[in-house]
Amino acid sequence: MISFKTLQLVGTDHCAWNSTQKARGIDDFRKIPNGVNGIEERMHLVWDIMVESGQISVTDYVRLTSTECARIFNIYPRKGAILPGSDADIIILNPNSSFEITAKSHHSRSDTNVYEGRKGK
Repeated sequence: MISFKTLQLVGTDHCAWNSTQKARGIDDFRKIPNGVNGIEERMHLVWDIMVESGQISVTDYVRLTSTECARIFNIYPRKGAILPGSDADIIILNPNSSFEITAKSHHSRSDTNVYEGRKGK
């Protein structure tokens, strides 16, 4: 499916509730606050799931996670590009390193992580 360019961009609706807040719905699921964490893990997971598996190229990774987002929100090339005058937010990934996602090691103050224990490259 990805080879047909059906995926336009990758983002997250990050909403980190802690376990106490989520427990509000223990007796009624309609009271569970919607959303999960994920913004910190997004770039690592997309790399691991999509690039490492060969489903998308490194160029597609940049397009799906940065350039297209900026274009859709009409802030390209101020964002989404590394050009003179752009306000580029740059990440550096080491494709030879590995990771494990845990609530203890993430930067969120939430005591849970929806990806708890997930390992990747």
